[in-house]
Amino acid sequence: MSTTPITQRSTSLAARLAARTVVTDSGCWLWQGARNGDGYGIIRRDSHSLALAHRVAYELHVGAIPNGLTIDHLCYERACVNPAHHEAVSLAENNRRRLARAARCGQTTHRDRRDVANQDSHLAALRAVRLEYAAG
Repeated sequence: MSTTPITQRSTSLAARLAARTVVTDSGCWLWQGARNGDGYGIIRRDSHSLALAHRVAYELHVGAIPNGLTIDHLCYERACVNPAHHEAVSLAENNRRRLARAARCGQTTHRDRRDVANQDSHLAALRAVRLEYAAG
């Protein structure tokens, strides 16, 4: 796998993101900075807050992430910050996709299935409350 730096270091958020990113042959922009325990890149947004690097990249290149949506890595690489490899989806859809990927690889666990079932029942309950509220 060959890698090439995107740009040189600077102080703007976009430049700091690019300076810690390398492009792979597959098109992933792999985060080379700090990562959290789940393997997602983290970047300091300002002197007081950290953010997930893939979310910052999405916001810089695509726009704000709509409320209630999360970012799904279409390339399955948690360290990837290429916004072309990301899609804003609901948490339930993200979990369904994660389960489908795991099932294809034979990695689904009882916990995975329970998490999606809990998410679905929570969303159903939330919809019912919203409908009741809308009805007056």
